[in-house]
Amino acid sequence: MMTAGSPPTQPAPPSLAEIGVTFLRLEWLSRPSDDEYALQMEDPTSGHGFISVYNGNAPNYLCVGLKPNLQYKFRVS
Repeated sequence: MMTAGSPPTQPAPPSLAEIGVTFLRLEWLSRPSDDEYALQMEDPTSGHGFISVYNGNAPNYLCVGLKPNLQYKFRVS
C-alpha cells in the first residue's frame, strides 16, 4: 500500500455575490480537480464552531434564514 503525493491545496475562500437582510449568496472558484465542495459556516450564536451547510458540486450557495446584524464566517473544503 502506498500513500498519495502531497495533499490538494485548500480552495480559495468564498466571496460574497449577493446580500440581503436574512440571506447571503456565496460563490467560490471552481478548480479542475474539484468535483464536490463542502461549505461550512460558523454561527456566533450557536457555540458549535464550523458546521456543514452545503455539500455538492456547484461552486455557489444561497444561505437563508440568517439573523440580521451578525457576523458569520464561512470556509470551503
